[in-house]
Amino acid sequence: MADNFFKISKGVNLTPQAGAPSNPANGDIYYDTSLNKFRKYENGSWSDISSGGGGGSTQGSETENTTTASKSTSTGRTLFWPNLSIANTHTVTVVASSNLVSVDAIEVQSGGTLDIQSGGIVKIID
Repeated sequence: MADNFFKISKGVNLTPQAGAPSNPANGDIYYDTSLNKFRKYENGSWSDISSGGGGGSTQGSETENTTTASKSTSTGRTLFWPNLSIANTHTVTVVASSNLVSVDAIEVQSGGTLDIQSGGIVKIID
């Protein structure tokens, strides 16, 4: 591991807030309750955290904001899905070595499915 880095082995809890923190520094992140999005501070401005690079990458994260789509996480990646509600006939699958992070609760409606495979992790942030 590189110098000046630390490893998180069990997760981290970000306290949601309604707007950007004051006096940010590059690399700061938070969950914005007014936008229902995870945000990052980079190169002097705040932006939404989005997919982690494409091109078959197995690292990083992505944010999903729909409430009607079926979706599967990707191995080695984290899917942030604020206010997740899984509708009838839709399935959300958390595959091995991946994470699903939601805020407040995960609602599985009648006929919907949350499939957590062995080694998959689901976290709910208050």
